[in-house]
Amino acid sequence: MIAKLHKIYLAFGIVSAFFLLSECKQDNRLNIELEANQPELVWNRLDSSMFSSNEPSIEAINTWRSGSAGFFPIYLNRILKLPVTNDTVLSQSIKDFVTNADIVAIHRDTKQTFAHLSSTQALLNEGFAHYHHYFPNKKLPIITTFISGFNLTIASTDSVLGIGLDMYLGKDYKFYHELSFPNYKTARMQAAYIPYDAMKGWGQTEFEPKEELQDFLSNMVFNGKVLYFLDAMFPNGADSLKIGYTQTQLEFCKKNEPKIWAAFIEQKVLFSSVYREYSKYLSDGPTTNGFPRETPGMIGTFIGWQIVRKYMNENPSVTLPQLMQEMDANKILTKSKYKPV
Repeated sequence: MIAKLHKIYLAFGIVSAFFLLSECKQDNRLNIELEANQPELVWNRLDSSMFSSNEPSIEAINTWRSGSAGFFPIYLNRILKLPVTNDTVLSQSIKDFVTNADIVAIHRDTKQTFAHLSSTQALLNEGFAHYHHYFPNKKLPIITTFISGFNLTIASTDSVLGIGLDMYLGKDYKFYHELSFPNYKTARMQAAYIPYDAMKGWGQTEFEPKEELQDFLSNMVFNGKVLYFLDAMFPNGADSLKIGYTQTQLEFCKKNEPKIWAAFIEQKVLFSSVYREYSKYLSDGPTTNGFPRETPGMIGTFIGWQIVRKYMNENPSVTLPQLMQEMDANKILTKSKYKPV
């Protein structure tokens, strides 16, 4: 599950050789026609403004603080781990940060890569236009971009959606390799993933269960609901960008979906409340332990996604808000009639 800041999302021999393709038809309800006049997102380029001077003044700090909707102290204290005892100490801490040689290099590369965020902004605007359509009474967040020092991808509070741009500098970025980021992670540290990661972070925190999920099925279905939420926000988006798989991994999962589901049933893990018994199926990683090496991590999340898609196809009267509010995973599984073949 996700820890809250107010709320914060931190992104960081069963299968045979014969494969059957399990298809899940796209929910046509998601191809909606958006209203002409959409509320516009407000963007705050904290990654640029904080590096505009090597001598941050108290006035500048107050400007960043007042314009952040409460995010600036969280950014300093929880993400950068800077002391916030008083403004004098804070000013010196920020100065040390923005003049640090490594951070200066990271900022330079981030500024060059993201001099313009037009494509990212356009896609995220589209995502939140869909969000406003389905949830018209919910307030849109301020989008704040920042340099995290490689600490964080996405941070979500009640009113701010933060994006650590230095976590999206490309899979071949030199510092990622110097810091030994694993390949399966660097493959997703690219600009194309930003809108999907950001919206996923927003969905995970906005619809976080009030009580801790107790078993594998509940966790699997909740993760699947978040990915279906992405289906609705980006109806034309690539599934590989939503879940973070390569196209090859995605095709492997689709071909082996019946075998993966059968394995969960055979191992009697579906309703297990013992975390160590099922955590490997939800954990990120290059592979899933106990499955063929071609099986990517988060395989339980993939199956949860297909269950939710099937549930929504089988129950056309269920709206997206109703889906996100439904916490009975067993009900979703039963009414989905999920049985991949």
